[in-house]
Amino acid sequence: MRSYVLLILLLIGAAFGAGYYGFSFRGDYQASPKDKVDISYLKRKFVKENQAINRISTRVLFPTQDFKALAFGKQSTGITKRETFYTSNNCFEEITQIQANTSVHKVLYWEKFRCGLEKELPGSFFQFPPFHHPSGHSFVYLFYKLKGESRVDKSWMFHHIEYLTYEELKILKDKWRTLPEPYQQLAGLDPEARSLIGTLTGTFFSGNKVYLLDWDIFNFFETIYKVYKKEDFINHFKDSSYNISLMSKKKCLIKEGNLCWNYSLSHMIEKVGYNKLTISLILIGFILSTLFAIYSMFSKEKKEDEKRKFALRILSHELRTPVASILLKIENLLNNFDHFTDNDQEKILKISSDAHRLRRLIEMSTNYLTTSQQKNNINKEIESLNEFFENLNLDYPSVNFHMLEKDIMLICDEYWLQVCIKNLIENALNHGEAPIDVKCQVSEKSVKISVIDSGECIFESLKQMTEDFVKGSKSSGTGLGLNIVQTTLKSLNGKLEFSKDPTTFTINLTKEH
Repeated sequence: MRSYVLLILLLIGAAFGAGYYGFSFRGDYQASPKDKVDISYLKRKFVKENQAINRISTRVLFPTQDFKALAFGKQSTGITKRETFYTSNNCFEEITQIQANTSVHKVLYWEKFRCGLEKELPGSFFQFPPFHHPSGHSFVYLFYKLKGESRVDKSWMFHHIEYLTYEELKILKDKWRTLPEPYQQLAGLDPEARSLIGTLTGTFFSGNKVYLLDWDIFNFFETIYKVYKKEDFINHFKDSSYNISLMSKKKCLIKEGNLCWNYSLSHMIEKVGYNKLTISLILIGFILSTLFAIYSMFSKEKKEDEKRKFALRILSHELRTPVASILLKIENLLNNFDHFTDNDQEKILKISSDAHRLRRLIEMSTNYLTTSQQKNNINKEIESLNEFFENLNLDYPSVNFHMLEKDIMLICDEYWLQVCIKNLIENALNHGEAPIDVKCQVSEKSVKISVIDSGECIFESLKQMTEDFVKGSKSSGTGLGLNIVQTTLKSLNGKLEFSKDPTTFTINLTKEH
């Protein structure tokens, strides 16, 4: 037990130490101004050493806020059927859901055109804002769908491509494969990257490409993104103090767009310090070795316990036959008891007592080995509890059995209940003091059988007494008696209770189980 306590205390100390250094690592994991400068320098170095595969000018894409609204605009909340606006059906019905705004004149003109009330659109209809309809579609795309995709010339669409929304560009890219630049690239961006380019985020990934904002002083009035291969960009940082990956739930040193910057492993070790790392590894190794030691000790004790039980099983089996033979010979001697002298009679009685005591020890050992593996109990009836006590009283004449005023029948296995009570009586005879009383208390739901003696118990709790091979200082038994009782009562759906002053062991059985 002391070894267990010592190892557990050491384990707790090591865990606290590992936790302390773990938090110190976390404290060191904070971006400094130098980190931001270093990352900016490495990005500039990458741009200088690598040739961009493409360029995107945001000034070309979004020369005014109206073009920006076209790329990032959303469907009006009042519109339920967007497809209505590129057909000639349901004229002027859905338009009632559109709130009045600066585009109401253009919207009304489109309604008249799609419904045939206007034969032609003004020449500047598509070139002047707003460029998109409140339904979320651009007016160019509505015209394309209304006239029929096969009837609208592809060159006309390319001439008006800057007036299409981002979603419409993706549709046409899938249909035609290629679009004029830079709209081919804009259509190739994933939705997250599109929002990042709209907010002029410095660096972000999209597919297998990386986009870096070029703040060159010569491009002061034109914001340009340079496009590179994502693989080249990541490889550029492999030998640096940082690594880069897509944003995820993991902790990031610096977050930029959808990028997550972190220290490389070598830099992290250098930053934390080899001393802290060494101590942490030692503590972790100590924790693992301590856990292994506790497990080994537990396994060893379990094996020893199995060996003790095996030895007990062998002894119980081997001693049964010679003890039975001794008892038979003693019985023959007792048949001629009157022929012996007083001194010989006393010796025969002593031998008989020791032989019976040895038989009870064998029974206790057998019961312990049996009940420790017993799962279910076959219910039997005790027709008369008073008669059951009278039979026990024949074996223990010195014990006071208090009979019930009103006898009852009890549904219980008579043999196993007898084993329990006998063990408690033997315990009282060997460790307690006279008088020893056996009392029974009957209630509506339970039957309580108590064995009471006037001795003083050295144990404070039932848990201590019912552990395997636990016995008092004066005991010459196996230390299994109370363990047998508790194990047996569990199979009988009962329980063992204990109280002091006077020493009382109570068997609590439910009437129905």
